[in-house]
Amino acid sequence: MGQHKLALKDQLHFMQVLVDTLPNPIFFKDAELRYLGCNNAFESFIGIGRHDLIGKSVFEISPPDLAALYDLADRELLRKRDIQSYEGSVTYPDGSRRDVIFYKAVFYNADGSLGGLLGTFLDITDRKRIEQELRERKDFSDKLLQNSTIPTFVIDAEHRVVSWNRTCEELTGITADAMLGTRNHWQAFYAYPRPCLSDIILDGEQSQLNELYQTHAPSRLSPDGLQAETWFANLNGKDRYILFSAAPIRNDQGKILAVIETLEDQTAQRHALEQLNKLGQAVEQSPTSVIITDRNGRIEYVNPKFTSLTGYSSAEVLGKTPRILKTGHTDPDEYHKMWETLLDGREWRGEFLNKKKSGDFYWESATISPVRDPDGNISHFVAVKEDITQRKANEESLQEKELHLHYLAHHDSLTGLPNRALFQDRLRHAIDKAERAQQKVALLLLDLDRFKNINDSLGHDVGDELLLQVARRIKICVRETDTVARFGGDEFVIILENIGQIEKVAFLAQKLQQELNKATQVGEHELYVSTSIGISLYPNDGRDVESLLSSADVAMYRAKAQGRNTHTFYTADMNARTHDFLLLESGLRRAIEQNQLVLHYQPQIDLASRRVIGAEALIRWQHPERGMISPADFIPLAEETGLIVPIGRWVLQTACAQARHWQDQGCQPIPIAVNISGRQFKQPAFVDMLVDIVENSGLDPQWIELEITESVIMENVDETIMILTDLKIRGFQLAIDDFGTGYSSLSYLKRFPISKLKIDRSFVRDIATDENDAAIVASVIALTKNMDLQVIAEGVETEDQVRFLIQRGCLQGQGFLFSRPLPAEEFEKFCQQRIYQ
Repeated sequence: MGQHKLALKDQLHFMQVLVDTLPNPIFFKDAELRYLGCNNAFESFIGIGRHDLIGKSVFEISPPDLAALYDLADRELLRKRDIQSYEGSVTYPDGSRRDVIFYKAVFYNADGSLGGLLGTFLDITDRKRIEQELRERKDFSDKLLQNSTIPTFVIDAEHRVVSWNRTCEELTGITADAMLGTRNHWQAFYAYPRPCLSDIILDGEQSQLNELYQTHAPSRLSPDGLQAETWFANLNGKDRYILFSAAPIRNDQGKILAVIETLEDQTAQRHALEQLNKLGQAVEQSPTSVIITDRNGRIEYVNPKFTSLTGYSSAEVLGKTPRILKTGHTDPDEYHKMWETLLDGREWRGEFLNKKKSGDFYWESATISPVRDPDGNISHFVAVKEDITQRKANEESLQEKELHLHYLAHHDSLTGLPNRALFQDRLRHAIDKAERAQQKVALLLLDLDRFKNINDSLGHDVGDELLLQVARRIKICVRETDTVARFGGDEFVIILENIGQIEKVAFLAQKLQQELNKATQVGEHELYVSTSIGISLYPNDGRDVESLLSSADVAMYRAKAQGRNTHTFYTADMNARTHDFLLLESGLRRAIEQNQLVLHYQPQIDLASRRVIGAEALIRWQHPERGMISPADFIPLAEETGLIVPIGRWVLQTACAQARHWQDQGCQPIPIAVNISGRQFKQPAFVDMLVDIVENSGLDPQWIELEITESVIMENVDETIMILTDLKIRGFQLAIDDFGTGYSSLSYLKRFPISKLKIDRSFVRDIATDENDAAIVASVIALTKNMDLQVIAEGVETEDQVRFLIQRGCLQGQGFLFSRPLPAEEFEKFCQQRIYQ
């Protein structure tokens, strides 16, 4: 028994020594949680010897907050009778707290009853600090990656995406949530699975690079990394040019743990590079010389055009200055001004006489511009130069051309006479001169009568030749010192200086009219023209160009109103008459609206039987204040203002309605002749309008005879024939009014589908006394017989005229001999007396 106790004691001593040698604190507690013992490390930890520790509770040796936690954990262990480990903290004797991990377990007595617990703890303060540092570093790295402005993603060794930053989301349009943990990073760039640059680094399959990328190369930043670039036709909705850079992440042993890949959108730079290449090509292929120098004028670049022009190669001029081209013929002041301009940051333009390598001189036009660096400082100069040697050689010729252009700008291209611009300049000089010398100046404005008829019927070539001959005749009539100008069209103007007596001006006007009234032969055509002349005088009728022209213009229109082929001096009351003209126009508009217009009918007579065979409808204006106004006073105004169109429509409607009324009253039907104006005839819907009027009236078209003047039908002959043929087919009768006063030819006349010619009253008036008129009328009558046309004479006023007409074969006439134009009621009575005779 004694030996047994001794052996047990030895074992306990051995165990105590063993426990004391362990570095970690170890303690023992009984089932009441009082300390039974500890090792040296625990004594050092709590600063109490084990003999003083035995029998104490944790509350007696530890701070209250920790003691409560320890006690709670111990009781939980005794309750469960298991092992226990947990992290906590302990307080060292120096007052410092350390993080530890506790390991505890229960032990039993020999009889199997619960003996207590034993425990130890491991100081993990340094480990936890290291772990915290690692977490902070990782968090920093993640934030750095996420907040990077460079699109970046990372895949691990298994090709799984472990990072996909925000800018990568923005570039590709794919979120990190859709990518993290997957191997689907290829979907951001390709329509089918294929390796990205990072995959190639992981797999080590660089042989695929040529197939997958336009260009690739080793990374400039990582020794074993790669970079590649290519276009993507639709990356997140846009065409983009992407530069990929990928580098492996290795551990200390060199094993690849992951690969980081960055994406740089270089689309803008690529476009800029392409533009730069285009610009470079443009400069290289430019037809002008281009030189780039540094700030000191040393040449850094010349394009091929420079070398071909000067004969110097690029190598021969680089580093030199453009002074190698100097001839010494350029004024030094010019160079001084050039450098002053350029160094002030402004563009300079000028010309140089330079010398080629061969020694030949040549002229060039230069534009030199300063180039600034990003800081705004002048770093270079660009000169664009054009060879103008040929241009310089042609300068004398150009000056001659300029003189010719100046002549053309101030002279009429057809006649060579001064035009309006030169005329106004000469008239100003004449006025200034006359003012100083107290002299008079006369202004004659000539307008050819009915020139448009010639131009339209015979063509512009004939018209132009006629104008040339008119210009020559006018110049024959005036002095060398007088100015004859053409304003365009058929208007000419004459300036007479120092005129002395006014009678001389009137004499010149008469002389001009006599000269121009002579027959003019143009090719096969013998033409007759007359002119209306308006005359104004300085200073009586105006003291400046505008007023003198205005006065002459008013006088010229007055001459036309008086019957043409005359001249008229301007008088002050002409402006009053112009005012009356405007009042007349206003009144005419009201006349249409207020039914002031009426039709009178002049009987057309069978000359042999004196029976009424037709009537001509003639318009009258019954003015409420001025009484009956003659057509001669308002029809020209209606033509000029366009009112003739609605007036003509009213005449047709009224004449058709009246003819239908007479027929309904039982009167024998007779054709009613209606005059059609040129402006009305040219209306696009004239035929349709006419047909509508006749149909609405219920009148048969055969009872309407349309009288169209010779001058109107000769305008645009082919179109006129089409319109007349249409009217003829529809049943209308067609007559040419005022025949003999125009310029129609037989070749045209026989093409017109007309049924009657009307001899103008100007020829009928003197047939009994004037041989020329008699011959003309006889010829017209003979012409109608040959062409199987009816003929009627207007303006018949004597029995002698009737006998002449009947003898020559004209059996129809109208005129005051038989009756003046009558109102409808009087005409009806006249017919009842005559029509059945």
